[in-house]
Amino acid sequence: MNFKDAKQLSDLSLALANQKKVAIAISVADSHGELVMYHKMDAVSYHAAYLSQCKAYTAAREMLTSSQVGAYAKNTAKDLANWCDSKITGIAGGVPIFSGYKVIGSLGIAGLKEAEDEEFAYEVIKNFSNTNSYKKVIT
Repeated sequence: MNFKDAKQLSDLSLALANQKKVAIAISVADSHGELVMYHKMDAVSYHAAYLSQCKAYTAAREMLTSSQVGAYAKNTAKDLANWCDSKITGIAGGVPIFSGYKVIGSLGIAGLKEAEDEEFAYEVIKNFSNTNSYKKVIT
């Protein structure tokens, strides 16, 4: 995930938030989950802002949506602490971005309801040029 792509994702996210008249925090991470770009709109709590970063981190590191990580933990009765990484979260809103079968980065959205955060991220990624994002299912 280079700066140009991260800025495009951020700009698309801000435009959609303004169109929908919602306030969000946006985090774009590289393929390792490291933060490349971050925005917190004025009405968003600092906790939600930090969550957006953790959601992006989780999606890139695990190559799954953050909600899929949460579902896996719940379905297997494993605590997220078992990952030994305090930034891993199971809260919906983090979505990996694929180019082919390779994760190139991720988008973390927070500030709405969990399901809405994830839907919002998918909508942005769908409009992001030169990527192929898909849902990966845990089996």
